[in-house]
Amino acid sequence: MLTIAYLTSRLNPRLQWALDGLKNQSQGREFELIVVDYHAEKEGRKESISHGRDLAFLHVTPKPSALQGKHKQTSKDYFAAANARNTAACYAKGSHICYLDDLTALGPEWFDNVWHCAQSQYIMCGSYKKVKDMVVENGVLLEHTEFPQGVDSRWSMGSDNGLVHCSGGQLFGCSFCLPLNWYLSVGGQDEIYDGLGAEDYSLGLNLEKAGYPIYYNRNTLTYESEEAHYEDEAMIRLDKRMGNTYSSNVLLEQLQASHTPRIHGNDYPIEELRALCQAGKPFPLPVKNKKDWRDGQPYKEM
Repeated sequence: MLTIAYLTSRLNPRLQWALDGLKNQSQGREFELIVVDYHAEKEGRKESISHGRDLAFLHVTPKPSALQGKHKQTSKDYFAAANARNTAACYAKGSHICYLDDLTALGPEWFDNVWHCAQSQYIMCGSYKKVKDMVVENGVLLEHTEFPQGVDSRWSMGSDNGLVHCSGGQLFGCSFCLPLNWYLSVGGQDEIYDGLGAEDYSLGLNLEKAGYPIYYNRNTLTYESEEAHYEDEAMIRLDKRMGNTYSSNVLLEQLQASHTPRIHGNDYPIEELRALCQAGKPFPLPVKNKKDWRDGQPYKEM
């Protein structure tokens, strides 16, 4: 079975676009949908974001984090995509998992290409275009205005014929699919990138170091609403200076210098968290009194 994980922290994620697209394109092929939603515990939230669609999905909050949500140790909410993706992997029951960003409508060949990956043993990086003035009906993008600055930076390396080999550093979070056991084998996503970003290509580099084949597929296309990205106050991303460089560069240099996958920032091994989740037990709370790894600043001051 295929697991599709949809991540959002937005008040209006346009989930109905994806629900309609998945229902239309799947054509009876079996998959499970997990929506990891920062706002999942709000009363009536599931009904409000599904807009009456009858496509079933598991609706969960991200697992406890020191940087975001009701268990945070910081004074504000920070961007924590690695934590959300690891949450989905803990709940997933499929042999393959595909991650999908919010505010997206599926391109016409999206599900077919994801399904091909789910029947195979490779990692697929999907493509995206950020566009404006989107009109989506029944999961189909009917109208939009092109936004050249929002075109996938990898687009020119792709092919209309499908798969093109790419490096791990070209794995972007918009949509990607891989065997779940491969994701787990490298420790999942490194939550040291929460509060910072860059968790997507660091996962790709870890997967590449593990020897797994990675391909870019331009035909696995999603369209994202450019304007809707700015409707809510953005979760904070903070790239602190460290000497003559920035923390993102420090992490990248460390990862590039390693010959094997590396996980720096996860409080608990993902396999242990997954075992708890699959057994119906609660996730553990974050380690107490955490400090920023970059400068030792206590989280409670951030």
